[in-house]
Amino acid sequence: MIKLFFNKNTFVNLFFTVVLFGCASQSHQVINAYKPGDENMSCDAIQNEIARAEIIIESVVKDKSNISGAEVIDTVLWGPFSAVARNQNYKAALEAANKRLERLKILKNNKCIDTESDIIETKNKTSKQFKQLKAMYEAGDLTKSEYDIALEKLLN
Repeated sequence: MIKLFFNKNTFVNLFFTVVLFGCASQSHQVINAYKPGDENMSCDAIQNEIARAEIIIESVVKDKSNISGAEVIDTVLWGPFSAVARNQNYKAALEAANKRLERLKILKNNKCIDTESDIIETKNKTSKQFKQLKAMYEAGDLTKSEYDIALEKLLN
């Protein structure tokens, strides 16, 4: 008789592994509107946080409008479930980033007097770093995990 390569336990383990790790789509960071020590931040730190929140918003909006190969694969493999989960992540990330941005602007208005050029300079600097990081990832210079770690450092 021919032995089956997969027994029942192997099949169940394989199934749950695919279900747990099968979705290849990128999920966006959902940030907190309030962080410990917000009131103690310097004006520069507040401005950096504002730029980071704006970059998160721009990134989510851009990813939401572009369909990647991973998203197509997810939709083929998992049907509408992956699309629903992806849209929920987009919505949660945008809402959280907007709340954080609103909170930071209140802190800034209460604490800081910045010029418009300072705001633009900080946003441009952080945006440039983000674009360089993304280009390195897309060129294959960084793995997905290295990219995620570097992005986390940039956004925090």
